[in-house]
Amino acid sequence: MKKGFWKMLATGIAAAVVGGCVEHDEGADASREIGFDVAAAESRAIIEEAGDMETFDVWGWYTSTGGASIDVFGTPNASGKYTGVKVENTGGAWGYEGERYWVADVSYNFYAAHPAGLSGATCTNEGTLAVEKFDASRMGEKAVDLMTASVTNRIYRAGGNNQVGFTFHHELARVQVVVNAGQGVKVNVLGAKVYGVSTSGDFARELGTSTATGTWTSLATAVTEGNTPYISGNTELDGDGATNQATVLDLAVIPQGITDARLVLTYQRDGDTPRTTEPLRLDQNSTTWSAGNAYRYTLNVEVDAITFSGFTVDEWGYSYSGGDINIGGTTNNGN
Repeated sequence: MKKGFWKMLATGIAAAVVGGCVEHDEGADASREIGFDVAAAESRAIIEEAGDMETFDVWGWYTSTGGASIDVFGTPNASGKYTGVKVENTGGAWGYEGERYWVADVSYNFYAAHPAGLSGATCTNEGTLAVEKFDASRMGEKAVDLMTASVTNRIYRAGGNNQVGFTFHHELARVQVVVNAGQGVKVNVLGAKVYGVSTSGDFARELGTSTATGTWTSLATAVTEGNTPYISGNTELDGDGATNQATVLDLAVIPQGITDARLVLTYQRDGDTPRTTEPLRLDQNSTTWSAGNAYRYTLNVEVDAITFSGFTVDEWGYSYSGGDINIGGTTNNGN
């Protein structure tokens, strides 16, 4: 049976709640059963707020009074690692299969990865998360925005707060290509390409530690101009109208060095023939794309020239407060 997994706080922020016993206890106090409601999530590839999320996998353990680590969320595989439990939004309510209850006065550790069902995603009770052959080649609604979260040393007190607040961190970099049409210019952006970067690899992170960062290994060979998946469609711009600017590419990419990364734009001014820029280097201001950062490259199409400028970098989430996805309240102590 699928139980509710989220509750909307008074502030309007969704609270992620996890916890429980390994088995359902028929005599358990119903007030300790995990369940709650949330507004329906939107379907977006790149996550900017909690309402954009649809699924994530969760792992959880508590330490018994005897010192043993007891699995709450997760299924062990042949290698002794654990696959997570899927948590999903259905009709505005988040839920997972089964029923779980808090055990009072013991310490819990919870780990999460967004979205659910990542290839080869496993986690240990120490918080070692691994994702095999992560594919960052897809765009639009099919793109995957890898995020992770953890809450450690969480203790539930009988009659106290049964909610755990997750803060999800972006493990990818965001890359945007913006095109501006100058005054008096009508232009059809026929396509933008980004290439010379890797689009897949293996990811690992020690969750629950304040200093550890994600690592990427076994990166695939960088895509070329001929086989890159990072290609935009047509966009019409009018420098004298309301549609004088457009983000033609909005990518979630693997953090990596970009000394070989290139951008090519094909465009056609009104009444002119199609033109293609020479490959533009993307490492002029920064030689790496780092996790959690957003990189924007701007091209300006003028009457008789095209300029490549306006490089900016900031935390992913420049359109709202902060770069992380905050889900839940401000306290995790359960008191």
